[in-house]
Amino acid sequence: MSRIALRSIIIAIVAASVFLVATILLVRWRSQLITQTVQVPIDTIALPLDANGHGLQIVANTELSVTLSSYPPRANTVSTLMLTADEWKTHAAREVTPTLEIAALNKVDAVTFMMMRITPGHYAASDIFFPARGPWRMRVRMTLDDGTPYTMLIVAEAK
Repeated sequence: MSRIALRSIIIAIVAASVFLVATILLVRWRSQLITQTVQVPIDTIALPLDANGHGLQIVANTELSVTLSSYPPRANTVSTLMLTADEWKTHAAREVTPTLEIAALNKVDAVTFMMMRITPGHYAASDIFFPARGPWRMRVRMTLDDGTPYTMLIVAEAK
């Protein structure tokens, strides 16, 4: 009788071990499927602006700060977009070559503005005009000082 009980215990331990190993393998396999990275182009993610029209991104060790004057922008009024490019740790000015493109959110064609260098690392696009109310897409295209091209997407609602 004790042999049958011992055999039953051994069979139960082996079955539990097989079940435990199968569960661990299944969880690891499932977690590998879930943690796969989804590549999303960063220029499809809009930079949020705060209540003062200010936004900040860090890309390739460069801190990119933008400020849109008269935020939220008003239709049929001019605005200015300021861009500051600094090294994110030391805050030393970084040289970039920015241009600004503005288009209605539902349009492909954009108006291009040159961003003028004010001081090292500081740029401005003046006389930005939003001809109508509604959402507008602004793309700041630039080449960072290490030669990396980058596009910053900003969406603003003209009132």
